[in-house]
Amino acid sequence: MEKMQDMQEIQNDGEKKSYGKKRKSPLGIFLTMLPLILATIAVFFVYRYGKRIIAERDSHNKALIHEAAASSTGVEREGAVFEKLKKGEDLHILLLGDEGLRADSIFLSKMKDLLEKEYSGKIVYEEATLPNNATALSGYLFLQTQEPGEKGNQKPDLVFFLFGEHDESFTFPYYYELLLRLIMEKYPDTGILPIISYKALLPEGQSRVNATALENIVKHYSLESLNLAAVVAKQEENPEKVLGNQELFQAFQEKYFVSSILSAMQTLKPGEMAAPINPILEEVRECIAIPASLWSDYGNTALLLAEEELDKLSLKGRHGIFALSTALHGGENKGNLYVDGIPEGKYSLTGDFYLGVLSRDVKIRRQLILNFETEEEKKNFQSLYYISPIPLEKGLTNGIALALPEVESSPAETAEGNSEGESSTDTNPESKTEKSDAESASEKNGTVASGTDNKASSDSKTSEKSGEGLVESSEEIIGIYDDAPN
Repeated sequence: MEKMQDMQEIQNDGEKKSYGKKRKSPLGIFLTMLPLILATIAVFFVYRYGKRIIAERDSHNKALIHEAAASSTGVEREGAVFEKLKKGEDLHILLLGDEGLRADSIFLSKMKDLLEKEYSGKIVYEEATLPNNATALSGYLFLQTQEPGEKGNQKPDLVFFLFGEHDESFTFPYYYELLLRLIMEKYPDTGILPIISYKALLPEGQSRVNATALENIVKHYSLESLNLAAVVAKQEENPEKVLGNQELFQAFQEKYFVSSILSAMQTLKPGEMAAPINPILEEVRECIAIPASLWSDYGNTALLLAEEELDKLSLKGRHGIFALSTALHGGENKGNLYVDGIPEGKYSLTGDFYLGVLSRDVKIRRQLILNFETEEEKKNFQSLYYISPIPLEKGLTNGIALALPEVESSPAETAEGNSEGESSTDTNPESKTEKSDAESASEKNGTVASGTDNKASSDSKTSEKSGEGLVESSEEIIGIYDDAPN
């Protein structure tokens, strides 16, 4: 009897422990596993989609390259430049432009390889020493020091030039026309190819704003430009996809940019000199180089151009704009230009090289002083350029510019203090004037304070860029210049 009671108690305890526990139904198990199943399926389809996209892209790239190679071989090319190559002669091409026109670029490297395999002659690229953010003014200054046939300089058979991305729209038409006229004067028998960057499709930069002005100028001189932006828009329904993918864009350049340049080279010719569009250019325009050899030491980190040298250069008592040419060391490079003791130009630069505007339109009376932050920067200085003033309504804006700092002391007081300091070569001209907050502001790569109020320029840029994106239609970019006035 007691055993039966014990067994009953054990059975009751077992039932109590199992109370409330239910086995899960198949449906419950399925619902529990459903998120994991769906996640696995999603990962699988994403993987397959990504693999298909990569395969399509690789296939498209290979097709482009194959088509480019197939279409470029065995082609009978016409034009005098190709006759030189057929005869085994070197073809000299001067590259004058910003970072978009370099000898090691994808499309120029490909074109060189292609032509040298096809003909016995060689392509010789002569790349102008210009900074990556070069403007048309930079190209103009560079050509001032180039004399064809002298000091080993080879007269080019062709000139390719590309500017507009870094030029302010206010001064671009003036400087671009000035540059084009100088090219035609220096190389009257040389074929000229003005190029519009593919960046004219993008809202950033100035290429898109300056493209129409460029087209009008080159047509005025009976030239045809190569519009790489139009090439992209014509060949691709979705330019954003091509420009946003490095591999795809490289393949695109190897095919379409190369073929476009080869086609343009067949009909290249020198421009026909005409009356300038800008009437200012009817006057004699001057650009006088003041190389480092003409300056004397003014302390450890400064250079002085004395009154006697100004007389020799016929600059005393005149007014004009100053531009700077200098090599740059690693890190930040800083310097100031003083005209008669007054700070008229200030720069803070990083990179490898700078060639561009340093000051506004200033009057020169007695002396110029260049003050650098270090002795190394002083040694890197190459030349200061005096340029004829440009009476533009909005003032001088070329490249990224900041307004000059305000000078509290009067010009007479400053000049007096400077003349006293001339007796000592250890005088630092920067100590003669007080710095404002604007003077100590650090600037971006290639930034120069030019003495011009840049507010109007900045406002203009903002309004031009707002709401703009890539051109999605090929008709839009092809026809964007059709209605432009000549």
